Amino acid sequence: MDKELAKKEWNEQDQFYEYRLETDTHVVYIRDIEWEDAEVRLERKGMSKANIEKELKDAEGWMEAAAEGMMLVRIVAKVRQSDEGLPLETTDRPWLYAYRAMPGYPDHTQRGGKWLLFISPDHLHEVWQQIRQAVEKGHLGGIAKVATKINSTGGGRVYVICVYTYDAEDVEDVRRVRLVLREMGFLQKLSYKADEDTREGRYSGHKNGQRVSRYYE
Repeated sequence: MDKELAKKEWNEQDQFYEYRLETDTHVVYIRDIEWEDAEVRLERKGMSKANIEKELKDAEGWMEAAAEGMMLVRIVAKVRQSDEGLPLETTDRPWLYAYRAMPGYPDHTQRGGKWLLFISPDHLHEVWQQIRQAVEKGHLGGIAKVATKINSTGGGRVYVICVYTYDAEDVEDVRRVRLVLREMGFLQKLSYKADEDTREGRYSGHKNGQRVSRYYE
């Protein structure tokens, strides 16, 4: 973290100067800071990885106890903007992403996974808009993505939509998301695949007589 990258701003409401620092997922405002100490403390805290509610609670006490005169003013979660455009009109990237627009859902982990929807091109735009809005409004998990025109399955006959959950081992949350999808009209059997299986190159079909999907319901 570099002091030159921070921005000193006047807080009109509280009538003092504060420093604005950015991590990957949060904007942090700190008052009366000593930079050498702050760099170590912020990096040690790993602020970009923590859930916003827990982070705010932990960081307040941690920063106040760290040194006299150092005070965390506030932490604001960055809202990740969903990608614009329609999948069948997009040719410059393989995926379009949708993101939850408010805090309250855990950050995605290495143990995450996704429900897989295979959609024909005739219905792709309509279904993607449904999924995108449900993610942004906080009804599903934290992220979803859709294959674009250059990333089809079966020679353009099918396109995949991935609806992610943060942890494949959190069965309650995985099934909560499946229930919402069912309520949205996706009544057919869906496969849930762990990110670990994707990283290991395990794809559709069966392996050693077992289905690759972690859940199938």
